Amino acid sequence: MLFKGIKNLIVAFLFVFLLCHQTCLTVICEENSAQVYPHLIFQNGYYGYVNDSGKIIIPCQWEDAGEFRGRGYASVMIDRQTQEYGIIDINGNYVMRFIGGIEEGQNGVYCGGMHTGIYWLQNEEGVGFFDVTTGYFSGFIFHRNQDIWYCCEESDLVRVSIDGTYYGYVDTTNGKLQIPYVFTGECFSGFVGGYIIDQRDDTYVVFKAIPHKERTTKRTKKGYNKEVKKQLTMSLISDELGQASTKKKEFLGIMEKLIPWSEWVGIVQPHYYEGERGNKPYDLELMLRIYVLQHLYNLADDAARNEIIDSRAFSQFCGVDSSNQVPDGDTIGRFRHILERNQLGEAFFTNVVESLQKCNLMLKKGTIVDSTLIAAPSSTKNKEKQRDPEAHSVKKGNQWYFGYKEHIGVDADSGLVHTLETTAANVHDSNMVVELLQGTEEDVYGDSGYLGAEKKDDAILVNNEGKPIRYQINKRPSQLKKASGEKFELLKAIEHAKSSVRSKVEHVFCVIKRIFHFCKTRFRGREKLHQHCCTLFALANLYLARNRMKVA
Repeated sequence: MLFKGIKNLIVAFLFVFLLCHQTCLTVICEENSAQVYPHLIFQNGYYGYVNDSGKIIIPCQWEDAGEFRGRGYASVMIDRQTQEYGIIDINGNYVMRFIGGIEEGQNGVYCGGMHTGIYWLQNEEGVGFFDVTTGYFSGFIFHRNQDIWYCCEESDLVRVSIDGTYYGYVDTTNGKLQIPYVFTGECFSGFVGGYIIDQRDDTYVVFKAIPHKERTTKRTKKGYNKEVKKQLTMSLISDELGQASTKKKEFLGIMEKLIPWSEWVGIVQPHYYEGERGNKPYDLELMLRIYVLQHLYNLADDAARNEIIDSRAFSQFCGVDSSNQVPDGDTIGRFRHILERNQLGEAFFTNVVESLQKCNLMLKKGTIVDSTLIAAPSSTKNKEKQRDPEAHSVKKGNQWYFGYKEHIGVDADSGLVHTLETTAANVHDSNMVVELLQGTEEDVYGDSGYLGAEKKDDAILVNNEGKPIRYQINKRPSQLKKASGEKFELLKAIEHAKSSVRSKVEHVFCVIKRIFHFCKTRFRGREKLHQHCCTLFALANLYLARNRMKVA
């Protein structure tokens, strides 16, 4: 009996021993089987990854790459020229890819990532963060010119800015704003115990960060949920569309180089808001660029704002990356009124003419005179219950027009405008010749509407050097029909020579009415229209001279 008890005791002891031994072996096996991330290698100019045995498990295919971090993700540079980046898992599969850059903390753009599995992504729209563990993507909603500060390892908070002026703290796990955008100073972080110190105006604020949350959200089979995938796909498409070349972008790129921005800003600066009271005024160059866009595309005040928001080409031209940076229609209108009151359109035109003269693009030896009709609204649905009192009706051919007339003097050699005047539509062309001449001409060219201009009482017959001015005016077709034989052929050749010179003025009108789409004014009053046309013809001069200025 005793022997049987001892035997049972020994069996029980062996069972317990084997059980404990098996448990130890299991733990040891589990520890030994822990995931070891692939190692980064560089081969034949590209990066890839090998396992602990030195076997290549992810082929070398990227121009730059980072080490696997946190929960097993690495960032790679797919194409250096297009700045296309991606994030891969340990199998080499893309979790996401986009065009822009990847940031780690405030250390600049490169292939890296935080140890918590959060990557900071940057493109043309802004900066955002992506949690590769939970699959949360914030979107490119934060200010791209500011560093993103990771507060401390014990917290999921991150310090960000929307406008680059005021900072707040958001939760990286869900993107919710935990602390409002009220801070203005430099951030200090990583204090013992998870405390954060920040500056609000002249006061320092100390607060405890929200403790780190255990991220239990499971990743889907594809690495992120459908909504995140949709967001990332749209971001990629948006970036590709933003880099695509279009005629609009090419045109705006040419005008960007042609316009003397610094000089025009200097012209407007003495008349612009000083910002001593009220809200800070919008940047002067931004307002000037919007004003130029209005002339290039014939946009009203509200339409200009909408087009800047809708069109990537327009927003890039203005240098804005958020709708909050675009002023409303009333602000745009007030800026336009400042330029009109101070006759700055004439100043822009004079600046361009002087610049062209310095480049020897205007010889001033001959002037072509011509005019074009600018239609005005004939509606009486206004406060005065009447049409524009400064506009007038005129009959051209068999059709009546209501509006204004723009008279221009064009250099006969270069085809660039050096003088312009705005009148009512019923003012005869021949009455404006004196205002269009510079005094240095030897020849004056015009169509049959200028016949008899040299016979008027105020006609200029001699230039500043005392040389007689030749009026090369085209004859009416009815006058040519009276001639016959050799005389007809001679007169026809002479008229053809005059027209070949005079045709240069039509190139200017083509730019104004076909490229800038300005055929009808929305302004009431001659002075407003005149300032608008001065800026228009200044831009037209720059566009016509683009080849000679070596810009196009």
